[in-house]
Amino acid sequence: MHPYQQFPIRIRWKGRIAAGFNQVSALKRTTEWIKRSGSQQTPGNSKFEAIILSKGISQDEEFSGWVQEWMKNPSMLLRQDIEIVSFTESGQEVLSYRVFRCWV
Repeated sequence: MHPYQQFPIRIRWKGRIAAGFNQVSALKRTTEWIKRSGSQQTPGNSKFEAIILSKGISQDEEFSGWVQEWMKNPSMLLRQDIEIVSFTESGQEVLSYRVFRCWV
């Protein structure tokens, strides 16, 4: 049995599944609108809310080391790209979101 098979949300990191979670927060983005001449508006800067993963585990030593390194020195933003992947109970991948330059 795969160590993360019981978790519907998994983290793919450096090409492998590195952690499993039971819950993930909503992926939310807010975009400012810039008024132009007349009634026209164009999208401006976007802000992304924090993604919170909870009720999970990791048995991947390198991934856990990344987390631990940040806990030792929170001022260092050791950014990594990850993929949040959703799976069915039978282990089929349903969808995934790439998260670029994230930190713990």
